[in-house]
Amino acid sequence: MHSLAVLLLLALGCAAPPAPPAPVQAEAPAATVPSPLDGCQANLSGLWRHSEDDGFRYRAQDDGGVLVLLVQRTLPDGGTQSSEVVLVRSPGNFVGAVGAPRLEGDGGCAALFPAEVVSCSDAGLVVATVDRLRVDGSCRPLEPRPAPRRHRLLRISPDAGP
Repeated sequence: MHSLAVLLLLALGCAAPPAPPAPVQAEAPAATVPSPLDGCQANLSGLWRHSEDDGFRYRAQDDGGVLVLLVQRTLPDGGTQSSEVVLVRSPGNFVGAVGAPRLEGDGGCAALFPAEVVSCSDAGLVVATVDRLRVDGSCRPLEPRPAPRRHRLLRISPDAGP
């Protein structure tokens, strides 16, 4: 019986080592959702027009960090109005302001209101800003700022003419 106990001890003591733990599966990296601003890293310099109103033309100057849109609006009487949109790129956004001159009265001033690039793609540049802002003689808003509206700008090819 003593030899049976020795055999059992040897058998139990010499059991195969446990299997190594299963390797930990690395989690698959989360798929990155493309941002509507991904296309905004491209150089946006050139001529643009408003998708809904051909009377609005934009000359864009882009240095890679700041995009300046010089806006020229042709009025029904043949006159023009101009304004300037300055937009700054930073991680996660592309924001700035529209400056529209107010030349009535004694001195004039520039009314400033926010603008933001919402997306950049082959379908155009989409900028959100207010359409109109009533201001006093010092260019302070007379009423609460209206909700912004999205404006799609379409690139004018260089050979398209004026």
